[in-house]
Amino acid sequence: MSISIIIPTRNERRNIERLLRSIAADPHPPREVIIVDNHSTDKTREIARKTWNQHLPKKLKSYLLKSNKLMILSKGPERSQQKNAGAQKAKGSHLLFLDADMEVEPGFFTELASLVTKKVQAAVIPEHPIGSDFWSKAIALERTCYQGNELLEAPRFIEKRVFQAVGGYDPSLIAGEDWDLDERLQKQGVEIVHTTHPLLHHEVRGFLPNLKRKWYYTEHIGRYAAAHPRRFARLSGMSRLKIYEKNRDVFIRHPLLTVAFMVLKVVIYLKWQLTLHIRE
Repeated sequence: MSISIIIPTRNERRNIERLLRSIAADPHPPREVIIVDNHSTDKTREIARKTWNQHLPKKLKSYLLKSNKLMILSKGPERSQQKNAGAQKAKGSHLLFLDADMEVEPGFFTELASLVTKKVQAAVIPEHPIGSDFWSKAIALERTCYQGNELLEAPRFIEKRVFQAVGGYDPSLIAGEDWDLDERLQKQGVEIVHTTHPLLHHEVRGFLPNLKRKWYYTEHIGRYAAAHPRRFARLSGMSRLKIYEKNRDVFIRHPLLTVAFMVLKVVIYLKWQLTLHIRE
């Protein structure tokens, strides 16, 4: 299978084992996994190597490991640079960009292999959000509302030739780099399909970790907003409220989780307004 998986990491010891175990457990795992680590201090690299060596099926170990098909690189400071570095080293005809907090299910790579055979240039992969505590369940509830919304989706599976032709991820973007790439692919007339097999996405636990993460990207979304004002306007404000309105039945069934993610949204909105005021 001519697929290279690229995983940017930064202190992902709580997640990387789960992802690599799910990849190794697939009947037809890709022959190249590239972890691009941003100077982790929590043994992410060691855990990754140990997990891959332990859980890759024995019949594949000798071929894959002797061929150094689990590659760990160092690159930073942000995801765009990490993903571009992985793509540059990749030998597969198609690139699959995964986050460390994701998980794949059996049959996932079989579908991707069929897309390679069909010479598909890019594909959006639906995500199934999973929460394990109150706040992560609240975030997962919000994300379920975005499923199938083309404005909020971006391809993770891309033919390497096409990825290089459009210039990869914009290294100047810290937030919104996937939407930016999506726009450039569409402008070049690249056909983007949707897979049927989803990715499982484990949301961040706890209120403060979620707040810290969202604050960070809120501080940096301005560069994307300036580059793509029309799409950004459709991603925020009243357009986002319309998405929530369409999913009101979901919120009615989960009132406490709805209040929780709305609290987060209000705090982040106030932070965004403060950021704009400071810049002025």
